[in-house]
Parts: sequence; C-alpha cells; structure tokens
Amino acid sequence: MADETKQPPKLTEEEISYYDLESERIAKQVGVSKVHPIVMIVPDTLERKVCYVKEPNFDTKIRVMDKSVTIGFYSAAEELRQSCIVKESSDPITYGDGPECDRFKMGVVEQCLLMVKRLENQFKKN
Repeated sequence: MADETKQPPKLTEEEISYYDLESERIAKQVGVSKVHPIVMIVPDTLERKVCYVKEPNFDTKIRVMDKSVTIGFYSAAEELRQSCIVKESSDPITYGDGPECDRFKMGVVEQCLLMVKRLENQFKKN
C-alpha cells in the first residue's frame, strides 16, 4: 500500500529562480508585461513539465470575468489557458490534443482558475 502521507515533490530554490528568469525572458520576447510559469512535476519520474502563460490583456480579463459569472469558473479558466498560453515556450504535453495531455492541461486550467479568482477579487476591492 502506498504511503498516503507522502508530500508531492517541490521545486528547489534554484529551479524557482530559473523559471522566474525564463518567464522574464519570454515576456520580453513576446512583448507582454508578465509571463507566469506553471511547473508540474511528474510523480513517477520527477520530470518537470512547464507551461508559460501570458498575463491577460484588458479585453481578455473582461471576457474571462464575464464568462466566470455567466458560464462558470472552469470554462473561464479554459478560455484563459487557450488565449494566453505561450506554446512556443511550453512543453507540448501541456497543450496537446492526446489523452495523455489531459492531466497536464487540467493542471494548467487549475492554475488559470486561480488567476481568474484573483482577477475577480482584485476588481471587487477597487
């Protein structure tokens, strides 16, 4: 029986610095203010799968916030994933169409969901 209390592996400080620097480089390359790295660790191999997501522009923020209210948060997060992913810098398994990609795309959607909720909270405070 597997150890249920085992914590998932975490990124090292060096890895975090690397992904932060890489995100800054990609942001400059694609001409946006910020790029967010989403790093997933494959439990069996500890391999890192990385997806880079651009900070959404104003129109995308409005569209995603509207969608979160009218259709739902997950649909909004999926739209954010599709419109803001930097495919040329991301691991293909984070955006591919095969069934092996689903769990990685869901990981990216979960992080985009957090971005949608942060957007909503940010504008509620103002």
